[in-house]
Amino acid sequence: MSPTVFRVLFFVATCLATFGFFMEIKAGGGGFAHKDKIVHILVFFTLTWLYCKGFSYTLMKVIFLAATYGAAIEILQGEFFGREASFADWLADLLGALVAYYLIKRFQPPTSPPLASESKQD
Repeated sequence: MSPTVFRVLFFVATCLATFGFFMEIKAGGGGFAHKDKIVHILVFFTLTWLYCKGFSYTLMKVIFLAATYGAAIEILQGEFFGREASFADWLADLLGALVAYYLIKRFQPPTSPPLASESKQD
């Protein structure tokens, strides 16, 4: 797929994630105690993967974007949506982003070396 497709998917996924993070969560529901952390990890893994496939990226850019978006979500949840901000959720966000970044770097095909004419420095 082209980078443009990944960009569109990234923006759609970001909108859906934002909507999901601001939905009212009803207490109970069974399962294990910290399933919300798994959700945060998976959402930020997906967003980071789509971002890295659609845009140029560095580790610092990925960390900055994930940290900023995650912090904004947590602050807004605590202030406006009757939910509590959670430092642990923010850490789960960063973990999901870093795992995606690592796996992309680890398994992406190697790029071609620059041509001799491109690698000359003046």
